[in-house]
Amino acid sequence: MNFDLSAEQQLLSDSVERFINDQYPLDQRQLTVLSEQGFSSEHWQTMADLGWLAATIPEEHQGFGGNQADTMVLMEQLGKGLILEPFFASAVLAASIFHFGTHSIADAKQHMAAAGLPIRLS
Repeated sequence: MNFDLSAEQQLLSDSVERFINDQYPLDQRQLTVLSEQGFSSEHWQTMADLGWLAATIPEEHQGFGGNQADTMVLMEQLGKGLILEPFFASAVLAASIFHFGTHSIADAKQHMAAAGLPIRLS
């Protein structure tokens, strides 16, 4: 079994790593975690703009149609960066709901995630 990243996955990994190194310094993270929201709306919007929130959303719903390996690439780098944004709940868990939920709920949540809007699962 081949566990090497594809060229696209390596580009994605490098992109996330570069974002964290350039835009996510520890001192800023420490201040952000103390804010009322607990994460940066600016960083969240950047993640949406870069397509990371729509990585596993089907293409017919304005996503990129990625798979679990793509999610793994994102999660590995975001975990290394200790990000505060609700990526797992909004982009990973919600994407799973899209695939198994009813069509109308799935459509609404997919469009929210693709637009970079946090999705609350409660």
